[in-house]
Amino acid sequence: MGTDAIGVTVLTYHGLAMRLTGTSFADRLTSDGDVGIDFNELIDQAVRLLKGDEDLPGLLQDELRDRVSAYFGG
Repeated sequence: MGTDAIGVTVLTYHGLAMRLTGTSFADRLTSDGDVGIDFNELIDQAVRLLKGDEDLPGLLQDELRDRVSAYFGG
């Protein structure tokens, strides 16, 4: 692919939701090695963020959507 692949980001929808919500596996790792993430809730939260139905602390309502749009070339 060469230079055509520069800037291409490949994520699962779970991975994208984790980026949008600021969730990390390291933060959710329990003492027994289990990852305590409810992926259904994670996807729902990401959708609420993109719709503007939920805010992230420190970001204005439309700022997240503007950042995502800029990042993915929208």
